[in-house]
Amino acid sequence: MRSVVLDLETTATSRWYALRDVRPTDGWRLVCFPFAGGGGSVYRGWSGALAGLGGAVVPALLPGREGRFREPALDRMDELAGKLADALDPLLDCPLVLFGHSFGGAVAIAVAHELQRTRIAPAHVVLSCTAPPAATARAGRRSAEALLAERRRAGLDPDLLEAMRPTLEADLRCAASSQRTNRLSCPITAVGARDDVIVPSSWTGRWSAMTEATFETAVVAGGHLYLVDDPRPVLDIIAALLRPLAARRRGGPR
Repeated sequence: MRSVVLDLETTATSRWYALRDVRPTDGWRLVCFPFAGGGGSVYRGWSGALAGLGGAVVPALLPGREGRFREPALDRMDELAGKLADALDPLLDCPLVLFGHSFGGAVAIAVAHELQRTRIAPAHVVLSCTAPPAATARAGRRSAEALLAERRRAGLDPDLLEAMRPTLEADLRCAASSQRTNRLSCPITAVGARDDVIVPSSWTGRWSAMTEATFETAVVAGGHLYLVDDPRPVLDIIAALLRPLAARRRGGPR
């Protein structure tokens, strides 16, 4: 593993991840993957919310959206996970926690498997409103129109949503292509939303089969896109996981 260099912006890592908060002294790094058709900006306020806990929030920058809008989105999970795992190389000098919402959770699991296979497993994976393996292919085949309708109900801009349709459709194909069934060696926390009609909160327990380590579930208020309306409940869950990582990094009590 390589140490974090002072000028990460010159590395290939900056193409795949927002690195403005990364410091060599980080006790942890929270790597965040967006929902289908979404971008890393959904995590813009998370650094402030987790300030003082001794680490950095690192949103993923996927092709086909935001600053990489002109690039085609990748529609094969093995290719996407490989590129994302490779780009994390300079960030592996401290524990990584992977977080993903919906499609982003499928990406987080795939990246965790790739890191475990080729480097080192993450410290923890947190999945939010993510269809479990047995339902991933079915969820991936869900029509883009159904998800666009869900986002309109959440108040997202209709014109922007329509422009994102090709990326959303590619993300759905990507989710459907995921074949990860072997277990991870790291803990998993699966979070569901009480009123989610796309990924029912009752599905969260199915993720227990994906880890050999500890497994926990939680249910928060809201629907499938609760993250857009109010991320505070899931941030509280994440903060509780990050505090002991920072303490261990400082050599404090565990």
